[in-house]
Amino acid sequence: MTKQALYKVLFFFLTLSANLIHANFVYVTNLDSDSVSVINTTTNTVVATITVGVHPTAVAITPNGQFAYVINQQSNDVSVIDTSTHTVVTTIPVGSIPQGVAISPDGQLAYVTNNNSSSISVVNTSTNRVNSTISSGFDGPVDIAITPDGRFAYVANDLSNYVAVVDLSTNLVTATVPTSAGPFGVAITPDGRFVYVANYIGNTVAVIDTSTNSVTADIVLPQNNSQEVAITPDGQFAYVVSFLNNQIYVINTSTNSVTATISGSSGPFGVAITPDGRFAYVTSYSSSSVSVIDTSTNTAVATVGVGSGPLAIAITPSIAPASNLRGHQKRMTLLLSTRCLIAYSGNPRLLLLDRQF
Repeated sequence: MTKQALYKVLFFFLTLSANLIHANFVYVTNLDSDSVSVINTTTNTVVATITVGVHPTAVAITPNGQFAYVINQQSNDVSVIDTSTHTVVTTIPVGSIPQGVAISPDGQLAYVTNNNSSSISVVNTSTNRVNSTISSGFDGPVDIAITPDGRFAYVANDLSNYVAVVDLSTNLVTATVPTSAGPFGVAITPDGRFVYVANYIGNTVAVIDTSTNSVTADIVLPQNNSQEVAITPDGQFAYVVSFLNNQIYVINTSTNSVTATISGSSGPFGVAITPDGRFAYVTSYSSSSVSVIDTSTNTAVATVGVGSGPLAIAITPSIAPASNLRGHQKRMTLLLSTRCLIAYSGNPRLLLLDRQF
């Protein structure tokens, strides 16, 4: 084999590896059709539709990208989806009217808020069983977010207008932070310093300093009914959706001011940012679609049709799902010469042992 031919083969496998590693998939819960749509972010097309429980309202994906945990509000359970096969592998009973879910940074535990029973079910992701229930300190818990270090959870309680701070080492509420009326969506900056809480009745976004657990800013939005919030991976911007007003507000986290307003969605509810920060995916409940927003221009660049009544949304991390590796599961090696070996071992990585020709 000539050196030129070796380079071509090497380029092919490096390209294959890059495509696999950077593949991301968007999981969208469709409230009215009891399903989850899976969108490939490379093509912005639906690649799978998965039947789940009754009225799926929230979804979270494990840090390794292998499983999606879907909250089913009316069947009081959680559907666990294997992202490699796009199938439900188990269903976990939880409390009454589950609403939100967050997964610990180490992927070992899933925390499910139960709105009606004012509790949190703690699910062991290895056994997919409820390990324990945190039953005090909440009043209508909805959304939940966990600090990057995995030490604390911040839980919005919309019945009594506060955010509960849970010490995850003890599963005890150690602080309550009052907010404006109707706290719902919760997101934490990547450095763990601030929590952004969308208040759908109070027409504000509260900013909580995690070092003091106090509100340091209350950002007034142009219009009310903000639902969910997501923060870009660099921590510079927060995207807040307003369901009734069909708006998406972009907040500069340095100044805590609204710097852009994006129109065009119909009943926007959920929002998630791609791991590279380039795009925001926003569910449009009323039009049964997902809007794709270029974060560099804050304009919609694509619309993807999904199931009926899309609500929550989550995006896989930048790790190749096993479904993309089908046909490469078995170890394969290609000996290019006695001095260069490319090996691929079913891992979402291309192992290159390179020496000079």
